Amino acid sequence: MRQTDDAVSTTIARPPEPGWYRARIQLDGDDPEDESTVVLRFFADEDTPVHIVQRFVPRTRWGVSRIVHVPVHTRRVDVEVHGDVDASIRDVSFQSLPGPTGPILSLVDLVASSVGRGRAGFAELAGLRTPLSHGGLAAVRAHLAVSYERLQHRRATALEHQRWRARNVDLTPPMADAWRATLEEIRPPAGWPTISVVAGVHDPDPGHLRSMIDSVRRQLHDAWELCLVDDASTDAAVRAVLDEAGEDPRVSIVRAEKNGGISAATNRAIAEATGEWIVFVDHDDLLEPFALAVVAVAGLDADVVYTDEDKVEATSTGERWSAPHFKPPWNPELLLGQNYLSHLTAIRRTIVEEVGGLRAEYDGAQDWDLLLRVTSSVPFDRIAHVPLVTYSWRKTAGSTALSIDEKPAIGEVGRRVLVDHLGPSWSVREVAPTGYEVQPPAPPDWPSVSVVIPTRDRADLLTVSVAGLHATDYGDLEVIIADNDSSEAATHEFLDQFAERDGQRVVRCPGPFNFSDICNRAVDASGGDVIVLLNNDIEVIDPQWLKAMVRWLVRDGVGVVGAKLMYADRTIQHAGVILGLGGVAGHHHLHEPTRRHGYHNRLRLTHEAGAVTGACLATHRAAWNRVGGLDPELGVAFNDIDYCVRVRETLGLRTLWTPTAELVHHESLSRGPEDDPEKVARYVTEATRFHERWSAAFASDPAHSPNLSLEGDAFAATPHPRLDPLTWSRRRPPLTA
Repeated sequence: MRQTDDAVSTTIARPPEPGWYRARIQLDGDDPEDESTVVLRFFADEDTPVHIVQRFVPRTRWGVSRIVHVPVHTRRVDVEVHGDVDASIRDVSFQSLPGPTGPILSLVDLVASSVGRGRAGFAELAGLRTPLSHGGLAAVRAHLAVSYERLQHRRATALEHQRWRARNVDLTPPMADAWRATLEEIRPPAGWPTISVVAGVHDPDPGHLRSMIDSVRRQLHDAWELCLVDDASTDAAVRAVLDEAGEDPRVSIVRAEKNGGISAATNRAIAEATGEWIVFVDHDDLLEPFALAVVAVAGLDADVVYTDEDKVEATSTGERWSAPHFKPPWNPELLLGQNYLSHLTAIRRTIVEEVGGLRAEYDGAQDWDLLLRVTSSVPFDRIAHVPLVTYSWRKTAGSTALSIDEKPAIGEVGRRVLVDHLGPSWSVREVAPTGYEVQPPAPPDWPSVSVVIPTRDRADLLTVSVAGLHATDYGDLEVIIADNDSSEAATHEFLDQFAERDGQRVVRCPGPFNFSDICNRAVDASGGDVIVLLNNDIEVIDPQWLKAMVRWLVRDGVGVVGAKLMYADRTIQHAGVILGLGGVAGHHHLHEPTRRHGYHNRLRLTHEAGAVTGACLATHRAAWNRVGGLDPELGVAFNDIDYCVRVRETLGLRTLWTPTAELVHHESLSRGPEDDPEKVARYVTEATRFHERWSAAFASDPAHSPNLSLEGDAFAATPHPRLDPLTWSRRRPPLTA
């Protein structure tokens, strides 16, 4: 048995044969209330750090146990217990299950769990109609397998947000002392800047207003002032709370004679401010005691600072926290789709004044309007995200923290904000509550595009993909099929006919299958300014898909664009790639119905991603040439992810994912599954190579958060964030290829 500070693990000397089992892990010294996580990892090689499958094992009435399928080619099984570990692993057993018992028990467990979740569970079961109607029983089996693993991950790692806060947010006396020591240790020669907290006040619950004021008074960063403007409150109790607060010399109170609205009140508060920084709060929300310390430290080399947030509501048993928003690093395209910065946001006062403060005509979305103007004037590297929860929205009647339906007019105000900011040439459409699909205007001249389709046989797939390209609305379009030793007569006949059409060519790429080498040779033979890699199993369903990708690709600073890909059952196959997910890199929101919004609208909005799949990837020829195309050492797996990371790290160009380009991906039908020994060995080799090359980048995925899981469900909170509250830094570690 091996032990580190946060994990204990053991290796099973003789792994079980492939098949279905009930796995049981017996722990000595284990507390049923313990928040540790138990994981089984299956490896195809005894020495590699990269597993082929991992399975979470929850605590159940039978102990730490679950139904599990041991994959073919398993050569090693590790059992790991992560978290606050006081237990040791006493025994691990695998009880063989005969025939179809394993899948049947898994299905029964999944259905029972769904029924137990009420309306949400029934909706999930009803969602099986889509894969059944589009993909048949095979699609249903795939959907069920993913759903079952999500269930086990949820059971094994679920940490209700109240408890998550207790572990990762609530300030203990030792943590407070550590924060004070840190602030003293790195204090600038001129001292810490004054931070002005500003708020407009209009008839909140008096107790909530007092709590907000008290949360400012409890700040560890003591150089602060609180500027409050009473926007003609009618409640005498509110005025009394303000009178009491005004006795503190650090709190200034201005009283408006008539109600002017949130923007006017906040602008008056800003006019009263003398601090270097402006921090915006609502009149009934809460700051964590370290909130302003975070702003001060991050602000040493930033002009805008934002943090994570959650929501708070009063219940019969006291305050209760929920609905955390764990945000990505600065992601400008995501801000065009929604105000994801929200709270807590701090901006240098001089910048707020330079852009003219808040604008009353956009009350309801005034903060988003301000942030769009501010971030447009601030350099990319001067916007800092600190992935700590420092702010809690108050859920009250009439507040959007409770529901966007409390203020239905906000949707239209948000649309007007975007039209004003982007101009009439942009397309703006609300696709989710306060979430907007935006499309840039057409470029003055559409660049020439070369679409490269690697293939080996499968004329049936090529017929569909090429027909879709013929229906694609794009002028200067070249299509190249890169043929890797096709042998079927039907494919040869198709390729001969294909090559007879203008703008279409076949490039012969003989030899063992190497996706990178095949693509490189085909790109060398192409002539377009934009290169699009397209799998032969892609089906075009919208003739505007290519223009949708190119619109984003030609924008400054963008090097790669990926598309929204769906399985034949119209569930999500690709919505971007998260670096480090599953140990190397992985797709998120797999098999989610395409109509769903995803984590904080992520499935509906264009945004920067860590990487995108090469099944449908657009990039500049200039970028391709500068980084040398795809790496032939990654002949099958992770070559597309590697390309995106190299474009970012070498050229400083970003990778975007856009749902405005929507296609169907009949995944890897021409190559078949990766289940023979040679393919498995190749996958392990390439995954290990990618891991060794880019594991440092896993901490800096531009679309993810260290508070979110890299195991199983990517957008579940991880019980053990990959960030120490006192050692956070917005800077990424230096990366080397």
